[in-house]
Amino acid sequence: MKPVRQLQDCEDLFEKRLVQEIAERGFSVVHQPGSCYTVGLWKSRQHPELIVFGLPAERGQKLLEEAAARLPLQLSQETAELTLEYRLRPETVKLEHHREFLSYNRWFYRGDHFQAWQLTWPDPDHRFPEDPEHPERFRQLQPSLQ
Repeated sequence: MKPVRQLQDCEDLFEKRLVQEIAERGFSVVHQPGSCYTVGLWKSRQHPELIVFGLPAERGQKLLEEAAARLPLQLSQETAELTLEYRLRPETVKLEHHREFLSYNRWFYRGDHFQAWQLTWPDPDHRFPEDPEHPERFRQLQPSLQ
């Protein structure tokens, strides 16, 4: 396995800031349309990277920062500590989704040599996306990467 990216590997300011923040803080948060995800947790804390869909960028970033401060999370167990509004549940992200949804992790780790978990959130009635009663409009906001 190749070592992770270093400053000398960076081609632009965004990449330099990403690598610098990971070096200083242990992770960074990347915003993509419809999602936010961490980069660096696998290296710095031996914990799967985290991704969340369907939240405004600022809210998604705050949630991921809070999650990183409370590691380790437990796979498939609801957690109430990350937000006062609702519970979240970490679920494994399949490798086949890395390319589409976790591109800067693939860049940073020079491939798919990392694990990732998706933080799923419930509807206002506390139903998670796999529940048949979960409204379609909420389900569309967070695709299942399992």
